[in-house]
Amino acid sequence: TPSTDRATALWRLGALAADQGDFAEGTARMTEALEMARALGDAATTARVLRGLGIVASNQSDFPRANDLFTQALDHFQATHDDAGIARVLNDLGLVAERQGDHARAIALQEESLPLARRVGDDWQVCIVLGNLGGAHYDAGNFERGAALSREALHLSRELSDTFGVAVNLYNLGQIQVELGKPAEAVAYYTESLAIIESIGEHHLLSRALDRLGYALHVLGDSRSGARLHGAALALRETIGDTLFHEEDANI
Repeated sequence: TPSTDRATALWRLGALAADQGDFAEGTARMTEALEMARALGDAATTARVLRGLGIVASNQSDFPRANDLFTQALDHFQATHDDAGIARVLNDLGLVAERQGDHARAIALQEESLPLARRVGDDWQVCIVLGNLGGAHYDAGNFERGAALSREALHLSRELSDTFGVAVNLYNLGQIQVELGKPAEAVAYYTESLAIIESIGEHHLLSRALDRLGYALHVLGDSRSGARLHGAALALRETIGDTLFHEEDANI
């Protein structure tokens, strides 16, 4: 029998399947949930499911579909006056814009998301948006602004005991310090980030941190240590099958 509880259960099963890498099963479950929620006239559940489908599409790099689904979700969140949902999906739309290279749109969307997240008191979402906004400014070449936002995100992630968030924000600050011509500061950020990443076993980020720390050391004149870390990064990438970001291989 169709019900909000059943639609919600299907949505959660779909999200779990997608999180485990089964995008086809995740999409099928959430599509069933969406049809049920729409038939029930349940705008709140419809919004959540549309956002879930958008996340799956984004994770598959289907950005036009993700943008469409997130936009539909935004309409429903706005219709139900769900500020927390609006904040989340504006950030989602910002990430899609960022991955499509539209830094100005990404910044605008995340700047719109941030005050909403603050207003509803969702510190975790505030931390996420701060980090993403800092990254968007970094990609746009606004390094000082990116650094300020990333430092705020780092402070909040420490307060929330968000170990992974701390590691990511330290890594992002390391990248920004390199661009600002401060390799010594970059080494400090990368070194702290690396210790955390190793402790939690996040191998994809570990390979990047090794590479970027190696580059910063190379800039400081320690080419031997830089080459050693760069080699370790390449070896780890081959082990885990990470084919992304190979443009960094030319740094040293």
